[in-house]
Amino acid sequence: MKVVDSTPQKMIYQAVCPAGSGGCHKLGPVQMNTLRRQLTTYVRSRSSSSTTAAYYILDDYVPGLATVLASAYNTIREADPHRATVCALALPVVQINADQTQVTGAITKFRRALRNYSPSWCNAVMIYAYARSSRTPETRGEYDWRMSTTLSKAVSALRARGWSPTRSPLIGVPQAFGYWPRLPSAGSPGPGQYRSAPTESELADQITAYCKAGAVSIVGYAWNDQSSGHVSELYNTEALRKGFTTGVRDCRTSYWG
Repeated sequence: MKVVDSTPQKMIYQAVCPAGSGGCHKLGPVQMNTLRRQLTTYVRSRSSSSTTAAYYILDDYVPGLATVLASAYNTIREADPHRATVCALALPVVQINADQTQVTGAITKFRRALRNYSPSWCNAVMIYAYARSSRTPETRGEYDWRMSTTLSKAVSALRARGWSPTRSPLIGVPQAFGYWPRLPSAGSPGPGQYRSAPTESELADQITAYCKAGAVSIVGYAWNDQSSGHVSELYNTEALRKGFTTGVRDCRTSYWG
């Protein structure tokens, strides 16, 4: 099994946002040097790993990270010149009957994530698209899992930032999970989180849509992210596993040759 190692991303996020998303700040020279040392030590410790395929350095959007990511990329490259870096960008899944305002809102959020994207430090790019979450139970909505009004716009926005499919693989990350609800982690306040899972056919449709848009690989989130509560994920939900298998098979047949 090969994995994309997310530890570098966690190190970067912890350095920039030590108090969570509400407490982010710019890094001064001393803090940046500390982060570089931490990354160097960690990446060197993983450089001989037979399971590490790449390093994950960006997940979703936080305040501007361009300078930090450029420095982190160079640090990782110096410590391990053979493995790629991966950046992930969030694209909300809207409902089938979403009006233009909702579609525009989803693309605006994606463009916000793009502030931290550059082909200079993202060797590969993931787009992950999930339905909205809520703090209270909702009637299951009819979501546009084919992303028919949003995915092509997101890929166009990515191209406008310098992305090229011939130099940087696009990886699709479908929503292979649902919560009803997921409970807060130990020590975290607040209610649980609710999020509708796609059906077997909807998950297959989402995967196929990614491949139609140019994705050359699919990574399902999640197999088992250790969440507690009423959680449906690939490891414990047969319908999700079947949908994932069907979608990947369709990609191999119709798009990957």
